[in-house]
Amino acid sequence: PSANSYTISVKTNVDAYVVNASALTITAAGSISSLTITGSSYTASAASTTYTVGFTSSAGGVLPTGSTITVTFPAGYTVAATPTISLTGSNWGSGCSATGAGASGVVTITLSISSGNCLAASTAALLTISSVTNPSTTTSAYSISAKTSYDTTSASASVTIVTATVGGTAAATQTVGLGYTTGTSKSVALAGPNTTAFAVAA
Repeated sequence: PSANSYTISVKTNVDAYVVNASALTITAAGSISSLTITGSSYTASAASTTYTVGFTSSAGGVLPTGSTITVTFPAGYTVAATPTISLTGSNWGSGCSATGAGASGVVTITLSISSGNCLAASTAALLTISSVTNPSTTTSAYSISAKTSYDTTSASASVTIVTATVGGTAAATQTVGLGYTTGTSKSVALAGPNTTAFAVAA
């Protein structure tokens, strides 16, 4: 039902006297706050990128075992089917663990704890999502959203995807011509950053 206070009554076919339980209060869906999204790389098409998600639960946003956190990446991103989720920081409940399931840019994180809650209300939290591939198109308009199974109103934060650079200059293809004489043997050394790819044409 909508947010309000409700009274639930109970009776049986033998005990016809109606017993009213204590008033039950239904609260409106909340929203996480202070959402931050940080990537280990913002380079276009970068694979195996880890994204750190930070947020604060609402005043009623307790997350017990079985609760979920949903992070939605926009079109262009690719997420692993079973990304590794790490709960970082000191505010998670002792023994809380998380598993991730990814599909169509959406990562659903399920929390588990043997006793107590994984996250208290009005508490800051940090987690990481691994194995994300950045989109190939560069823009500052990529909005990533997050919500929980209690705070079901999504919050969002934007990131900027940039062109890969080498030494501060946009990456480009360079063709190098090498001459040689039949029957001779020469060696050529090519050097570049550890992300540089060299292709040799026959």
